[in-house]
Amino acid sequence: TMVAHAIDVVARAGKFARVERVTCAIDCGLALHPDNVVAQTQGCIFDGLAAALDGNIELRDGKVRQQFFGTYAEFRLDRQPQIDIHIVPNDNRPGGVGEAAIPGVAPALCNAIYAATGERIRRLPVRLRDT
Repeated sequence: TMVAHAIDVVARAGKFARVERVTCAIDCGLALHPDNVVAQTQGCIFDGLAAALDGNIELRDGKVRQQFFGTYAEFRLDRQPQIDIHIVPNDNRPGGVGEAAIPGVAPALCNAIYAATGERIRRLPVRLRDT
């Protein structure tokens, strides 16, 4: 399965402000259930943005501070950008969808921030106060 992302971000005063849109193309072979492919890919993008923007595990005194979801900064629905999914049409053998769309989100986001601000992101997670 092959996946490509293009991300549009909004910058204010030369700083990254928010993710506006994520466009994704996925070639998973013959998509037997296209709606499921779209739903799974949207979820992967959401998880990828959560990890890239907010996902941080902190250690203090040798213990993880984020013990449950209530103490973990999760990406919230009110910050979700427009997400456009394009399934590459073909008759190849069906492939997996699973988490294929997660790994490319952070690099696409960092490149979009660079294109909008001229600033390279060198570490994750990207936080508004860090840019």
